[in-house]
Amino acid sequence: MNYNNIRNKINNDEYVDKPRTPLYNKNYIFDENKSVKWNRLKVDELNKKAELANKNRFSGTQAFKADVVKYIKTHGLNEAQSKIIIEKAWEDSHSYGYLSVLETADDLVDFVLQIIGK
Repeated sequence: MNYNNIRNKINNDEYVDKPRTPLYNKNYIFDENKSVKWNRLKVDELNKKAELANKNRFSGTQAFKADVVKYIKTHGLNEAQSKIIIEKAWEDSHSYGYLSVLETADDLVDFVLQIIGK
């Protein structure tokens, strides 16, 4: 993984997170002609699906961070060091977008490499 590949993925919206899936109230009625039990089972079924979708809704962010870790490791840093760098970059600049996080991570990699003399 290199800097330009990650940048292209950002520009092509490949790291987009999914919107939150709302949960139904436990007393929600899908079909007035069906039993109370049927409606409750339907609520449970759909809420389980929604909860699973909500657990995976940050898959874009996770993929982005994994790609940046791979990029950082190409500079000779190990997995633990790479994860520390991406988390610091995320903390400092995620509110400005993925590109800003990538640039911050790249700057931090340069800084760390200067310190350790690589």
